[in-house]
Amino acid sequence: MSTLLIEIDGEFRSDLDCANAIAPGSVTFVDSDKIEGTIDIVQALLALSGIVVPVVGKVVIEAIRSRRHVVIRKNGIVVTGVTADSALRVLKELSDDN
Repeated sequence: MSTLLIEIDGEFRSDLDCANAIAPGSVTFVDSDKIEGTIDIVQALLALSGIVVPVVGKVVIEAIRSRRHVVIRKNGIVVTGVTADSALRVLKELSDDN
């Protein structure tokens, strides 16, 4: 199964928890050091599947449209600063690319 790491504004953590409730074990939160006074960023390792991609895609699209922090990483590739539609396309392509 393909995995990737996303960094997203902490306000969307509960949405990622919902994805994990739908597909248990699909989302693993990664502890990261936080600098005092900075925005709350959540890092989550995602095990991509046909169930998880649409749910996480909605979260990522909502974050991008809200102009929140979103970074997608896989195998040394970093995707940031994309439109919501491009982000969804990237998630689908990365989930198909094992």
